[in-house]
Amino acid sequence: MKKCPELNDSRIRQAFAYAIDRDELVEKIARSAGKAGKMGILPEDHVWYNSDQPEYDYNLDKAVALLDEAGWTDTDGDGIRDKNGEKLSYVLSLSSGEVRIGELIKERLSQVGIDVQAKSLESKSRDTNLKNGDFELLISGFGGWGTDADYLRTRYCDTGSQSGSVSSGAAVYGYHNDTLNALGAQELQELDNDKRKELVYDMQTVLANDIPAIPLYYTTSYDAWHISKYDGWMNMYDHHARTHSILSYLERDGIAEKR
Repeated sequence: MKKCPELNDSRIRQAFAYAIDRDELVEKIARSAGKAGKMGILPEDHVWYNSDQPEYDYNLDKAVALLDEAGWTDTDGDGIRDKNGEKLSYVLSLSSGEVRIGELIKERLSQVGIDVQAKSLESKSRDTNLKNGDFELLISGFGGWGTDADYLRTRYCDTGSQSGSVSSGAAVYGYHNDTLNALGAQELQELDNDKRKELVYDMQTVLANDIPAIPLYYTTSYDAWHISKYDGWMNMYDHHARTHSILSYLERDGIAEKR
């Protein structure tokens, strides 16, 4: 948002959300082992997911309308929208394993006049660019979608001791929203669980309207094991794999599992 001032316009970010077919990414990239991302950030199966938030189903007409409203049109007939001599053209940084994702995003955005050139980087270089803000668009994968909802504050608010920069955990370089910061400050101090949940719902609504980042999809994993050998796995709400929980390896009720 610092390198590309037009991305400070939430209408442009909303157009991206409408133009990227996230269900297509789940089908073609995750081979249906996943769920399309929600703009409120938290996934549908999170215990505090707010279902009453703006939806961004794949809709090219809505994307085009938003870009028109923001004043970005194809004035010279080259298929790329422009405004005051600037074009909606970006370099998308991604790792070598994400090239197919970049290709699909490029194809869908081109349908509404946004030009994207995918640039494959070694993972460490991509991560360094993310940390330093040295990118225009960037695909980044990370876990923790099921953790405590305070995650919305630590990743998207830019105030407080645990936020404010990518290196300290914030997901979006240069993003600022006063309303979100205020809600995050209240959520951090609220001890009543029901009131805190209401604040988290409001934070999701703000994020879904403002779209500082676009969750492409949440991954799904599958585990297989011989029940006759062992079936004492313990789930942890904030981890994807059964094997993550140390409780699975502790003796209990006469059952013991060897590593």
